[in-house]
Amino acid sequence: MLEFIRSTYFQGLLDSFSAGVVIFNSEGLVYAVNKSLYSILDLDSGDYVRTYWMALFAGFEQKKRLEEMVRYVAENMRQAPYHFTDRFSDKKGTFRHLSLSASPLIYHNKLFGIVIEIDDITNIVLLHEREKSILQERNILQQERYEGLRKMSMSVSHQIRNPVMVIGGLAQRLPKELALSKGQLGYFDTIRTCVNRMEDIVTAVYEYSSLNSGERHLTDLGLIIDMAREEALLRFSILPVEVVWQVEIAPYELSADRFGLSRGIAEIFANSLEAFVVSPGVIKVSGSVHEEFYRLEITDTGRGIPEANLNFIFDPFFTTKTVGVGMGLCKAEKVIKDHSGRITAGHAYGGGTKISIEFAIHPAAPGLQLPPYRQHAVHL
Repeated sequence: MLEFIRSTYFQGLLDSFSAGVVIFNSEGLVYAVNKSLYSILDLDSGDYVRTYWMALFAGFEQKKRLEEMVRYVAENMRQAPYHFTDRFSDKKGTFRHLSLSASPLIYHNKLFGIVIEIDDITNIVLLHEREKSILQERNILQQERYEGLRKMSMSVSHQIRNPVMVIGGLAQRLPKELALSKGQLGYFDTIRTCVNRMEDIVTAVYEYSSLNSGERHLTDLGLIIDMAREEALLRFSILPVEVVWQVEIAPYELSADRFGLSRGIAEIFANSLEAFVVSPGVIKVSGSVHEEFYRLEITDTGRGIPEANLNFIFDPFFTTKTVGVGMGLCKAEKVIKDHSGRITAGHAYGGGTKISIEFAIHPAAPGLQLPPYRQHAVHL
């Protein structure tokens, strides 16, 4: 085996590899290296056979990790379960990014040697860093653009609100001071209706522009659901039908502004409450942990969303109601996105609407004990 490794044929085979390769025995003495290794590690021309393998890696930052990888291969006679990237400084002080992996050479069920393969991934890393920098710059520009639009929206809504209130006040007062016919009074009723509509729109724009996440803390998602349910119910003096709540969520702690997030989820609950036409209406909330995210699903037995409207329900001012601004689900989407989540809508099985929300997994606070499940049905 040793004669084969030191043969001209084997050396030619190694030199054909673009990756750098070094082979050494269990005592750490080098059997063979290829030409690519000289180039990648900026080695002087010379014969490195019988030298200690670690002498070739003087310019590396994570020598200890490399030694651990080699030790694993020697002790287990199997390929290392990981490869890693390290920075290497050549003689000119230029840094390169190299990927290293280690494998055993087995001969007659015994460890004959260890192979380290090195790939120069500097260009890939630099390209990734450049793309990351570009994305960060774009994100900053988008945030600045969004902040500018938010401030402009708040300013415009504030400027419009004052004259609208004046028009509304005059439309309310003038009929009392003037002798008007029934037909003329109808004109003022129309003015007041339009003014009220404008006030609702201005208020909705202002509230949407004012949505900013407050201070965040690890909070039980079940508490946020309870707060959202109570807030949604406060909007209705009389519910259209009897409502049954079914809540079954796996325990999860979320880093959140609990008041802001509960307001966003309350918008979803309010939409469900408005959609009920048959008693009892059922709102089911379920939550489950997945590998990379926590999924929260809210389903109701309401009238559902027409297929043609599904793509627009999160758009500002989209509404199918004769009275309404159409900003509720738009607000909910913004709050969910501010908490690094995503929200989608679809049809519930058997009718109604299903809203799915996914949050990136956040490890629970150590020592916190949560109940395994929360279940309750509330009849209102």
